[in-house]
Amino acid sequence: MKAGRLFLLTGLAMGWVVLEIFPACSTPQPKYSPENWGVGIAFQHATLNGQPIDVLLDTGTGFSNMPPGNAKRLGVTSAYSSDKMDAQVAQMALWLSKPVELKIGEQTFSVQLPVMGPELSPPDKEWFFDCLIGWPQVQGNDYLFFDSNTHILRALDKLPPDISTWLRLKIHPNRVLAVDVPLPDGQTGTLAIDTGTGVVGLPVKQYQEWKSAHQSAQNWPLTHDMLGDDQSKSEMAMADKVTIGPLALNNVMIGSVSGWEEYFVDGKFAGRLSRPALDRLDLILDNKDGDAYFRTKTPFGAPPAANPNGAANAANPPNPPRGWYVADNVRIGLDGILLSQAEFKIFAQDFVGAKADLDRARLLNPQNPHAYFSQALFALYSGDWASAEAAFTQAVTIGIGGLQNGQIVNCYFNRAVARQILGNFAGAWDDFAEATKVRPLDAKDELPFMEILRRRLNRPADDFAQVVAGWADDWTKSKGQFLAGSLNEPDFLAQAAKGDPGKIREQQSQVYYFVGMMRLLDGDKPGAKKFFQKCLDVDIKYSTEYLLARAELSRLNGPAPK
Repeated sequence: MKAGRLFLLTGLAMGWVVLEIFPACSTPQPKYSPENWGVGIAFQHATLNGQPIDVLLDTGTGFSNMPPGNAKRLGVTSAYSSDKMDAQVAQMALWLSKPVELKIGEQTFSVQLPVMGPELSPPDKEWFFDCLIGWPQVQGNDYLFFDSNTHILRALDKLPPDISTWLRLKIHPNRVLAVDVPLPDGQTGTLAIDTGTGVVGLPVKQYQEWKSAHQSAQNWPLTHDMLGDDQSKSEMAMADKVTIGPLALNNVMIGSVSGWEEYFVDGKFAGRLSRPALDRLDLILDNKDGDAYFRTKTPFGAPPAANPNGAANAANPPNPPRGWYVADNVRIGLDGILLSQAEFKIFAQDFVGAKADLDRARLLNPQNPHAYFSQALFALYSGDWASAEAAFTQAVTIGIGGLQNGQIVNCYFNRAVARQILGNFAGAWDDFAEATKVRPLDAKDELPFMEILRRRLNRPADDFAQVVAGWADDWTKSKGQFLAGSLNEPDFLAQAAKGDPGKIREQQSQVYYFVGMMRLLDGDKPGAKKFFQKCLDVDIKYSTEYLLARAELSRLNGPAPK
């Protein structure tokens, strides 16, 4: 996580994807069933504290969570008192429930579930599902079979005897389900398989090429069950045939998607299969050996007749989606849920509870790559800086194959924080620079810290001011302008008190740290100490600025942190 930017970035990022995949509807909707929604795979039997609930498997998300309105209806409450929530997690996008008994299929767990906070969903909004289970929670099954004939996802004891006749691709290690596919240009691409969307997604450029070659393709109206990622800002069309690598699908809804590149450490994003696309193929996942086997079907029906205006008939969609269900023999991995619990507890300063969850998760699955990341966060926020540096190094080297780009960025970012606390300023600058290489088009979080370190290391000026000038007019740009010298201190302090009321505390924490650092670099140690203390007084203990301000005060007042 980039401390101070997002609470549990991996969870938030995925939760945000969930929001766009399952947008909250402004009008009452019928109770969920896979037959009347084109997304999700429902577990056949599930209860929460003895109450029947709708639980969906979403292979396009890495975390399990609940919508807030559904949690309220089911009597699920926060694990932390309101005063602690105000002090510690009020800015967080998600909160953690008190322990609940969750029964899915043949398994019963006592767990604490992440619940979407107000930044992601209105607190009283009920969505059409009660709980999402992410892909990592079912990866522990040796063999999984998406059977398009029965529309059942079930676990297998062994591979079928004719598996050698199926198309074999390698599973791409990740917290979302994805496979590696050969592309026409000779490169290897990454194809996501997302049961949480009704639309096959193509990279923007590829979709535009398809559109140019199919100018008579019928448009399809946006509906709540077709959305996915940024689909509300893109076009969709009915494709009589679309090819992604070696897979060819007939008569599927397609659209352009962006942002999925952020989920993969390496490789080229090739596209995303949708839940309805599973109607067109059989899929067996060999999680032991990392293989995915596909068997596509013959063409699936014909495109719908067009209305006079050229739009497809919304009342009679082609090949309406049938319901998909998860068989009771599919096991849920508790270790992934425990790691989510642990990260929430870390940011709520519940280190005893977090350690207990981390220890349990490690015993259940010592090979879970996300465990390295969670352990590193624990070391960072519990104040063991040297262990944090080592743990993030382990996370980025050993666990990298199972982490998403955002998590890799967070490993470098947070190791940079640990190194800066320890006084290794050159190493910190290097780590921030590595983070920008992983995600070069979105480096606004790293660049202000790099500018501070550049000055501290007496390195020559770079193009920071020019880069900042191209940023959108927002709070992040104000930080950049202050560091670049084009915004004076009084105006910078004044801007921190403006904007979204829910963001002002975070902005004040940041402004006091950056003003303190500039005072320190200008030789004004009393002024620096004053602003570092003001940063601590804001009391956002999970923020990067809080951690660094505390370290700078320690350096000014006594021995360096260890």
